[in-house]
Amino acid sequence: MRIGIFGFGTVGQGLLQILREKKSGIEVAAVVDRSFQRKSELLRGIKASADKDLILKDSSIDTVVELMGGIDDALYVVRTALDNGKNVVTANKALLAEHGYSLFQLAERNGRIICYEAAIAGAIPIVRNIEAVFRNERITRLMGIVNGTTNYILTRMRKDRMPYGDVLEAAQKSGLAEADPTLDVGGYDAQQKLALLVSLVTGKWVEAKNIQVRGITEVTQQDMQWAERFANRIRLVAEYDFIDNQHFMHVTPALVSEKNVLYDIEYENNAILFHGEYSGEHLFMGKGAGKFPTAFSVYSDLLHLQSENTKLRLEYDGSYLAIGDIAQTSSAFYLRLRVKDQPGVLAAIAQILGNCALSIASVHQDHSAAIQGEVDVVIHTHAAKRSAFYTALQEIQKLKSIVLHQIYLPVL
Repeated sequence: MRIGIFGFGTVGQGLLQILREKKSGIEVAAVVDRSFQRKSELLRGIKASADKDLILKDSSIDTVVELMGGIDDALYVVRTALDNGKNVVTANKALLAEHGYSLFQLAERNGRIICYEAAIAGAIPIVRNIEAVFRNERITRLMGIVNGTTNYILTRMRKDRMPYGDVLEAAQKSGLAEADPTLDVGGYDAQQKLALLVSLVTGKWVEAKNIQVRGITEVTQQDMQWAERFANRIRLVAEYDFIDNQHFMHVTPALVSEKNVLYDIEYENNAILFHGEYSGEHLFMGKGAGKFPTAFSVYSDLLHLQSENTKLRLEYDGSYLAIGDIAQTSSAFYLRLRVKDQPGVLAAIAQILGNCALSIASVHQDHSAAIQGEVDVVIHTHAAKRSAFYTALQEIQKLKSIVLHQIYLPVL
């Protein structure tokens, strides 16, 4: 196999090191990178240029590895590669989430294959397992931590008692968060990965923009401490459920109990738990990011293309998946409110919850942390329709005794 690599950053360099050490018969014929001249020592013996045609017009190169990131240039590279009869391996979840519908169809028309193991959960081999092992199994539930940056931030907020802003800054300095972290902390990276996962397990295309998403920017140290009081931890969770022939999915920060397998997934690690209709529960966990974990997933895709088993890939049927309204599903909730410390406040909140058919599991106040006549009220509800809870929130917001907006988290 002769491959051409687009993008010679951290993952590209890790891939080249693996290929040189493994001697698997995969030859790096050329590299296209904007700063290739500064990397000449690493690229010794390999043709390199900033010109995309170095690879795209070389008929001896049968596989393109796209590690550029971004969308526009990557889209041009992948489309042109497929049109020129080359297979594609990519780690670009943003590209696939936005253009995967047309790209997979283009690959099918050209008799080519797009492999994307590294685009979802770093080193975790979730794509290959679903394609090869669970291809005839209906997956009725999927829940996971698929963004290492947010998991790292939430872990350090809890363990080091640091506020969100300080942890984010530390993550950026260490290279675990981008200069503009919006995709990660806003939940959009996890949203894109969930769209790819659900497309994979259903065989119908999911548009990422239609998945409800909430990020972690509103989570505070107070929430971390309240969670610990009840043996819970906060995680950014991507969740899919198949209920009554409807498909529900969302990305949200959530409270997970110590009985939940996601409870112990720390720092930048990822985990995906899914339930098969016949086979039951399966847990995949591992490094969700990093030079060699991601590069190894790219390498495994290249080995897959070398093998006789490429026919085992799942194919999308060309239709879009109808997504159910997540508000019609049920959940228990954690709700923290900053309120005026005065009589009647709890009664007013409880009445609204009761009017919306929400049952209170527990109520807590920390008067020792009261500041200027204000205090936190934390309420745990029993499971109920999300729509009822959202209606109650709207009514609670109208109370004059509420001094700051609330934060709420589903409980898993």
